[in-house]
Amino acid sequence: MDFESILADSSKLLAEQTAKVVGNNEVYFRELMQIALLDKHRLSPRAANVAEFCCSKYPELVQSFIPQIIDSLTWIQNDGVKRIFLKILTRNSCPSDEQLMTRLLNLCFNYLVSPNEKPAVKHYSMMILFDISNIVPELKNELIIVIEDQYHKNTQAFMAMGKRMLKKLHKEIKS
Repeated sequence: MDFESILADSSKLLAEQTAKVVGNNEVYFRELMQIALLDKHRLSPRAANVAEFCCSKYPELVQSFIPQIIDSLTWIQNDGVKRIFLKILTRNSCPSDEQLMTRLLNLCFNYLVSPNEKPAVKHYSMMILFDISNIVPELKNELIIVIEDQYHKNTQAFMAMGKRMLKKLHKEIKS
């Protein structure tokens, strides 16, 4: 399918229509992911957005791409693609591979403390770290410390998410 032509427009309606055409077709989904991973200014976020719509209906499509997505987070420059990839990761279970989970953990902690990351990237990173802390409970205290340290250094959106997350973390530690 000629996704480069289809993705010439960034409208949500077009992304949803394209996702319907892709459906659970693994070949089309692979093409979308290849475009998203190119890190092209306009095209990659549009492809990633369509892929995210597909993943919301067919989460199994993305499973084989999880290692690539995590790896790409180390070099991807486009904030939109990074945000969408993190959103996709929040909808999937944490990687069972310990090295992959450790890499994701480190990336997300780095995003949380970076003054240059966008609020949405920090938001999804916080969600991923919370999910990982349910697997590795010792991380809950570390996550609390980082959120509290970053609380007043960030936007109102971060503070709102941080407040909810701290409440959940404190509740889980007490029980």
